[in-house]
Amino acid sequence: MKLIGIGGLSAASALLYLFKGSEGKTLSKDSDKWAILFDATKCVGCKACQAACKEWNQLEPIKTQKPGFENPEHLSKDVWLTMKFKEIEGKKEIKWVYSRWACMHCEEPVCLSVCPTGAIYKRPDGIVWIHEDRCFGCYYCMVACPYNVRFFDETKGYVVKCKMCFDRIEQGLEPACVETCPSGALEFGKRNEIIATARKRAREIGGYVYGDEEKYGNSVIYVSEIPFEKLGFPSLERRIPATEALSKILVEKGGLGLFGAAALAFFSFVFWRRSVLKEVMKKEIPRK
Repeated sequence: MKLIGIGGLSAASALLYLFKGSEGKTLSKDSDKWAILFDATKCVGCKACQAACKEWNQLEPIKTQKPGFENPEHLSKDVWLTMKFKEIEGKKEIKWVYSRWACMHCEEPVCLSVCPTGAIYKRPDGIVWIHEDRCFGCYYCMVACPYNVRFFDETKGYVVKCKMCFDRIEQGLEPACVETCPSGALEFGKRNEIIATARKRAREIGGYVYGDEEKYGNSVIYVSEIPFEKLGFPSLERRIPATEALSKILVEKGGLGLFGAAALAFFSFVFWRRSVLKEVMKKEIPRK
Protein backbone atom coordinates (compact mmCIF):
# COMPACT_ATOMS: atom_id res chain seq x y z
CA MET A 1 0.00 0.00 0.00
CA LYS A 2 2.90 2.32 0.74
CA LEU A 3 4.34 1.66 -2.72
CA ILE A 4 0.96 2.30 -4.30
CA GLY A 5 0.61 5.54 -2.36
CA ILE A 6 4.03 6.80 -3.38
CA GLY A 7 3.48 5.70 -6.97
CA GLY A 8 0.05 7.28 -7.03
CA LEU A 9 1.31 10.61 -5.71
CA SER A 10 4.22 10.59 -8.15
CA ALA A 11 1.90 9.87 -11.03
CA ALA A 12 -0.52 12.50 -9.81
CA SER A 13 2.25 15.08 -9.78
CA ALA A 14 3.21 14.11 -13.30
CA LEU A 15 -0.40 14.33 -14.42
CA LEU A 16 -0.89 17.75 -12.85
CA TYR A 17 2.31 18.91 -14.55
CA LEU A 18 0.89 17.65 -17.82
CA PHE A 19 -2.30 19.58 -17.26
CA LYS A 20 -0.40 22.73 -16.35
CA GLY A 21 1.76 22.36 -19.44
CA SER A 22 -1.30 22.14 -21.66
CA GLU A 23 -2.67 25.47 -20.48
CA GLY A 24 -2.05 28.75 -22.23
CA LYS A 25 -1.19 27.25 -25.60
CA THR A 26 -1.04 29.83 -28.36
CA LEU A 27 -3.19 28.67 -31.24
CA SER A 28 -3.24 30.22 -34.69
CA LYS A 29 -6.28 32.22 -35.67
CA ASP A 30 -8.79 30.63 -38.03
CA SER A 31 -7.75 33.15 -40.67
CA ASP A 32 -4.26 31.58 -40.57
CA LYS A 33 -5.43 27.98 -40.91
CA TRP A 34 -6.32 25.98 -43.99
CA ALA A 35 -9.49 23.90 -44.11
CA ILE A 36 -11.44 21.61 -46.43
CA LEU A 37 -15.21 21.72 -46.81
CA PHE A 38 -17.09 18.55 -47.75
CA ASP A 39 -20.69 19.15 -48.81
CA ALA A 40 -22.43 15.77 -48.79
CA THR A 41 -25.41 17.21 -50.69
CA LYS A 42 -23.17 17.87 -53.72
CA CYS A 43 -21.21 14.61 -53.66
CA VAL A 44 -22.06 12.19 -56.49
CA GLY A 45 -19.97 9.31 -55.16
CA CYS A 46 -17.53 9.20 -58.08
CA LYS A 47 -14.57 8.61 -55.71
CA ALA A 48 -12.27 10.74 -57.85
CA CYS A 49 -10.96 12.26 -54.60
CA GLN A 50 -10.05 8.81 -53.32
CA ALA A 51 -8.10 7.98 -56.48
CA ALA A 52 -6.36 11.38 -56.51
CA CYS A 53 -5.24 10.96 -52.90
CA LYS A 54 -3.75 7.57 -53.64
CA GLU A 55 -1.97 8.76 -56.77
CA TRP A 56 -0.51 11.96 -55.32
CA ASN A 57 0.79 10.25 -52.17
CA GLN A 58 2.07 7.25 -54.15
CA LEU A 59 0.29 4.74 -51.93
CA GLU A 60 0.58 1.07 -52.70
CA PRO A 61 -2.36 -0.64 -54.44
CA ILE A 62 -4.23 -3.15 -52.30
CA LYS A 63 -6.36 -6.14 -53.21
CA THR A 64 -9.94 -5.76 -52.03
CA GLN A 65 -12.55 -8.46 -51.54
CA LYS A 66 -15.86 -6.74 -50.89
CA PRO A 67 -17.83 -5.76 -54.03
CA GLY A 68 -19.88 -2.58 -54.07
CA PHE A 69 -19.39 1.12 -53.51
CA GLU A 70 -17.31 0.92 -50.32
CA ASN A 71 -14.21 -0.53 -51.89
CA PRO A 72 -11.84 -0.50 -50.11
CA GLU A 73 -14.11 -0.70 -47.11
CA HIS A 74 -11.65 0.64 -44.55
CA LEU A 75 -8.76 3.07 -44.28
CA SER A 76 -5.26 1.63 -43.90
CA LYS A 77 -1.61 2.60 -44.24
CA ASP A 78 -2.15 2.55 -48.01
CA VAL A 79 -5.63 4.14 -48.01
CA TRP A 80 -5.69 7.62 -46.50
CA LEU A 81 -9.08 8.66 -47.83
CA THR A 82 -12.17 6.58 -48.51
CA MET A 83 -15.81 7.27 -49.27
CA LYS A 84 -18.61 5.74 -47.20
CA PHE A 85 -22.12 5.14 -48.45
CA LYS A 86 -25.25 4.86 -46.34
CA GLU A 87 -28.95 4.51 -46.99
CA ILE A 88 -30.78 6.67 -44.45
CA GLU A 89 -34.52 6.59 -43.94
CA GLY A 90 -35.89 10.12 -44.31
CA LYS A 91 -39.35 11.54 -43.67
CA LYS A 92 -40.64 10.68 -47.13
CA GLU A 93 -38.00 8.54 -48.80
CA ILE A 94 -34.74 6.64 -48.46
CA LYS A 95 -31.76 8.94 -48.90
CA TRP A 96 -28.37 7.92 -50.24
CA VAL A 97 -25.68 9.74 -48.32
CA TYR A 98 -21.97 9.83 -49.10
CA SER A 99 -19.39 10.76 -46.49
CA ARG A 100 -15.66 11.39 -46.76
CA TRP A 101 -13.41 9.62 -44.24
CA ALA A 102 -9.86 10.79 -43.65
CA CYS A 103 -7.90 12.67 -41.00
CA MET A 104 -9.98 15.58 -39.72
CA HIS A 105 -6.97 17.70 -38.59
CA CYS A 106 -8.56 18.45 -35.24
CA GLU A 107 -8.27 21.81 -33.50
CA GLU A 108 -7.32 20.00 -30.28
CA PRO A 109 -5.93 16.67 -31.57
CA VAL A 110 -6.65 13.77 -29.22
CA CYS A 111 -3.75 11.88 -30.83
CA LEU A 112 -1.33 14.67 -29.95
CA SER A 113 -2.40 14.63 -26.29
CA VAL A 114 -1.42 10.97 -25.81
CA CYS A 115 1.83 10.86 -27.83
CA PRO A 116 4.64 10.09 -25.34
CA THR A 117 7.50 11.26 -27.59
CA GLY A 118 6.14 14.54 -28.94
CA ALA A 119 6.13 13.07 -32.43
CA ILE A 120 2.72 14.52 -33.29
CA TYR A 121 2.41 18.26 -33.75
CA LYS A 122 -0.03 20.82 -35.15
CA ARG A 123 1.38 23.19 -37.73
CA PRO A 124 0.53 26.92 -37.57
CA ASP A 125 -1.60 26.41 -40.70
CA GLY A 126 -3.82 23.90 -38.83
CA ILE A 127 -2.48 20.71 -40.39
CA VAL A 128 -1.72 17.85 -37.97
CA TRP A 129 1.45 15.98 -38.86
CA ILE A 130 4.28 13.97 -37.32
CA HIS A 131 8.00 14.17 -36.64
CA GLU A 132 8.77 10.90 -38.41
CA ASP A 133 12.04 10.32 -36.56
CA ARG A 134 10.36 10.52 -33.14
CA CYS A 135 7.60 7.94 -33.71
CA PHE A 136 8.43 4.48 -32.35
CA GLY A 137 5.09 2.80 -32.93
CA CYS A 138 3.49 2.75 -29.47
CA TYR A 139 0.03 2.87 -31.15
CA TYR A 140 -1.34 5.29 -28.50
CA CYS A 141 -2.45 7.79 -31.14
CA MET A 142 -4.12 5.07 -33.17
CA VAL A 143 -6.16 3.92 -30.19
CA ALA A 144 -7.04 7.46 -29.10
CA CYS A 145 -8.12 8.81 -32.50
CA PRO A 146 -11.94 9.08 -32.49
CA TYR A 147 -12.04 8.77 -36.28
CA ASN A 148 -9.76 5.69 -36.63
CA VAL A 149 -7.68 7.28 -39.38
CA ARG A 150 -4.11 6.60 -38.17
CA PHE A 151 -2.08 3.51 -39.12
CA PHE A 152 1.45 2.32 -38.45
CA ASP A 153 3.51 1.67 -41.57
CA GLU A 154 6.00 -1.07 -40.74
CA THR A 155 8.10 -0.27 -43.80
CA LYS A 156 8.46 3.42 -43.01
CA GLY A 157 8.59 2.91 -39.25
CA TYR A 158 6.06 5.58 -38.28
CA VAL A 159 2.34 6.32 -38.26
CA VAL A 160 0.79 7.60 -41.49
CA LYS A 161 -2.47 9.32 -42.46
CA CYS A 162 -3.84 12.17 -44.59
CA LYS A 163 -1.53 15.20 -44.49
CA MET A 164 -3.96 17.55 -46.30
CA CYS A 165 -1.40 17.61 -49.13
CA PHE A 166 0.70 20.26 -47.36
CA ASP A 167 3.40 19.55 -49.96
CA ARG A 168 0.96 20.80 -52.62
CA ILE A 169 -0.28 23.71 -50.50
CA GLU A 170 3.28 24.94 -50.04
CA GLN A 171 3.52 25.12 -53.85
CA GLY A 172 0.33 27.19 -54.09
CA LEU A 173 -1.85 24.23 -55.11
CA GLU A 174 -5.05 22.83 -53.62
CA PRO A 175 -5.10 19.37 -52.00
CA ALA A 176 -5.34 16.65 -54.66
CA CYS A 177 -8.82 15.55 -53.55
CA VAL A 178 -10.21 19.08 -53.80
CA GLU A 179 -8.68 19.81 -57.18
CA THR A 180 -10.06 16.57 -58.62
CA CYS A 181 -13.66 16.81 -57.34
CA PRO A 182 -15.93 17.32 -60.39
CA SER A 183 -19.14 18.18 -58.52
CA GLY A 184 -17.96 20.99 -56.26
CA ALA A 185 -18.52 18.91 -53.13
CA LEU A 186 -15.02 19.78 -51.91
CA GLU A 187 -13.74 23.32 -51.33
CA PHE A 188 -10.46 24.58 -49.92
CA GLY A 189 -9.67 27.84 -48.14
CA LYS A 190 -9.05 29.54 -44.82
CA ARG A 191 -10.90 27.96 -41.91
CA ASN A 192 -12.96 31.02 -41.01
CA GLU A 193 -14.15 31.35 -44.62
CA ILE A 194 -14.89 27.63 -44.94
CA ILE A 195 -16.96 27.68 -41.74
CA ALA A 196 -18.94 30.69 -42.99
CA THR A 197 -19.62 28.90 -46.28
CA ALA A 198 -20.65 25.71 -44.47
CA ARG A 199 -23.07 27.49 -42.14
CA LYS A 200 -24.64 29.41 -45.01
CA ARG A 201 -25.11 26.22 -46.99
CA ALA A 202 -26.63 24.47 -43.96
CA ARG A 203 -29.16 27.27 -43.57
CA GLU A 204 -30.10 27.00 -47.24
CA ILE A 205 -30.83 23.28 -47.07
CA GLY A 206 -32.03 23.09 -43.46
CA GLY A 207 -29.05 20.85 -42.73
CA TYR A 208 -26.22 20.39 -40.28
CA VAL A 209 -22.57 21.40 -39.91
CA TYR A 210 -19.89 19.22 -38.33
CA GLY A 211 -16.48 20.31 -37.07
CA ASP A 212 -17.06 24.06 -36.90
CA GLU A 213 -16.59 24.35 -33.13
CA GLU A 214 -13.95 26.82 -32.02
CA LYS A 215 -12.23 24.59 -29.45
CA TYR A 216 -12.86 20.96 -30.36
CA GLY A 217 -13.68 21.39 -34.03
CA ASN A 218 -11.69 20.33 -37.08
CA SER A 219 -10.03 21.70 -40.16
CA VAL A 220 -12.21 19.42 -42.27
CA ILE A 221 -15.76 20.77 -42.11
CA TYR A 222 -18.85 18.83 -43.22
CA VAL A 223 -22.32 19.85 -44.38
CA SER A 224 -25.15 17.32 -44.57
CA GLU A 225 -28.94 17.10 -44.68
CA ILE A 226 -28.71 14.17 -42.25
CA PRO A 227 -27.75 14.48 -38.55
CA PHE A 228 -24.15 13.36 -38.20
CA GLU A 229 -24.84 10.87 -35.40
CA LYS A 230 -26.80 8.86 -37.97
CA LEU A 231 -23.72 8.83 -40.20
CA GLY A 232 -21.49 7.42 -37.44
CA PHE A 233 -19.50 10.56 -36.63
CA PRO A 234 -18.12 10.78 -33.06
CA SER A 235 -19.82 13.09 -30.59
CA LEU A 236 -18.13 16.16 -29.14
CA GLU A 237 -17.26 14.29 -25.91
CA ARG A 238 -15.11 11.81 -27.83
CA ARG A 239 -13.12 14.65 -29.40
CA ILE A 240 -11.84 16.07 -26.11
CA PRO A 241 -8.08 15.40 -25.58
CA ALA A 242 -7.25 12.86 -22.88
CA THR A 243 -5.45 15.35 -20.63
CA GLU A 244 -8.41 17.72 -20.58
CA ALA A 245 -10.99 14.95 -20.18
CA LEU A 246 -9.04 13.35 -17.32
CA SER A 247 -8.50 16.72 -15.66
CA LYS A 248 -12.25 17.33 -15.71
CA ILE A 249 -12.94 13.90 -14.23
CA LEU A 250 -10.38 14.42 -11.44
CA VAL A 251 -11.91 17.78 -10.52
CA GLU A 252 -15.45 16.39 -10.53
CA LYS A 253 -14.63 13.21 -8.60
CA GLY A 254 -12.28 14.83 -6.09
CA GLY A 255 -9.38 13.20 -4.25
CA LEU A 256 -10.54 9.61 -4.74
CA GLY A 257 -10.66 10.05 -8.46
CA LEU A 258 -7.25 11.70 -8.42
CA PHE A 259 -5.69 8.85 -6.47
CA GLY A 260 -7.28 6.12 -8.57
CA ALA A 261 -6.42 7.69 -11.90
CA ALA A 262 -2.88 8.50 -10.81
CA ALA A 263 -2.27 4.99 -9.52
CA LEU A 264 -3.69 3.49 -12.69
CA ALA A 265 -1.49 5.73 -14.84
CA PHE A 266 1.58 4.85 -12.77
CA PHE A 267 1.14 1.08 -12.95
CA SER A 268 0.13 1.18 -16.59
CA PHE A 269 3.44 2.89 -17.32
CA VAL A 270 5.37 0.38 -15.19
CA PHE A 271 3.88 -2.63 -16.97
CA TRP A 272 4.32 -1.04 -20.39
CA ARG A 273 7.94 -0.12 -19.66
CA ARG A 274 8.67 -3.64 -18.42
CA SER A 275 7.29 -5.18 -21.61
CA VAL A 276 9.43 -2.81 -23.72
CA LEU A 277 12.58 -3.70 -21.78
CA LYS A 278 11.84 -7.41 -22.21
CA GLU A 279 11.62 -6.96 -25.97
CA VAL A 280 14.88 -5.03 -26.01
CA MET A 281 16.62 -7.74 -23.97
CA LYS A 282 15.37 -10.42 -26.36
CA LYS A 283 16.88 -8.56 -29.32
CA GLU A 284 20.22 -8.07 -27.53
CA ILE A 285 20.63 -11.73 -26.51
CA PRO A 286 22.77 -13.42 -29.22
CA ARG A 287 21.05 -16.34 -30.94
CA LYS A 288 22.84 -19.42 -32.23
